[in-house]
Amino acid sequence: MRRARLSFTDTLGAQRDTFAVKSIRAAFGDGALTRAYMRRLGERANDTFLIDGRVDTARLDILSWTDIPDEPPGSSSVFRDRLVVVGASFVGSGDLHRLTGNGVVPGVMVQTVIMDTVLNGLPLRELDVEVWLPVLLLLSWLVATQAVDPIRRAGLRSTSVALVIWVAAAVASFVGAGWTVPMFVPVAAIVAAGLGGAVARPFLRPYPQREAMLT
Repeated sequence: MRRARLSFTDTLGAQRDTFAVKSIRAAFGDGALTRAYMRRLGERANDTFLIDGRVDTARLDILSWTDIPDEPPGSSSVFRDRLVVVGASFVGSGDLHRLTGNGVVPGVMVQTVIMDTVLNGLPLRELDVEVWLPVLLLLSWLVATQAVDPIRRAGLRSTSVALVIWVAAAVASFVGAGWTVPMFVPVAAIVAAGLGGAVARPFLRPYPQREAMLT
C-alpha cells in the first residue's frame, strides 16, 4: 500500500471522511486537519496522497487490551491526550497488508500510519515530470554517447555512474525533503541508453585511433 485518501464518495454521491480523518477530527478537532487540507487545495493531484513510509512504527505504543491496568471509573491516565486505535491482529484474520517502508503489517497499523501522515500535513511530494525528465534525458544522452566510444567498458562505467547518481539523488530527496521520483522507468531508460549505444557502435563511423590522436 502506497496511497490513502482523505475522503470518499458514498453510494448517494456525498463526500465522507475516511476512517483516519474521522478519527483525527473526533480526537483533536478540525484544526488538526488544517495543514493536510490546505496542502490538498494547493496541489493539482486528486484526493489520494502518499503514505509516509518514514514513520517509525517502533515508536508507537502497542498495548494489549489484557494489559490495560484496572482504574477507577472516569480515570483515563492511560489514554489521556492520545489518539487510540483499537483493533485486532491474529493468525488467519486476512487483515495483513504490505505497507511501504514497514513490510507486512496488520490493518490497524496501516490506519495508524495513515493518521500519522495526515497529522504531519501530508509531508511526501511527487516531483512533477517537468522537473525530473530533463535530468533523466541528460543522463541518458551522456550514457549513450559514452557507450559508442570504442574505449573498453566506457559504456558500462557511464551506465553504472548514472544509475548510482539517480538512485542516490532519489533516496536523498526522499529522506531529506520528502520528495519522491520514479525509480523503475528512469533506471530502465538509463540501461536502455547504454545498451542502445553499445549496439549502435559498430554501425557508426569509427572514432580516430587513440594512437593517432596521441601522435
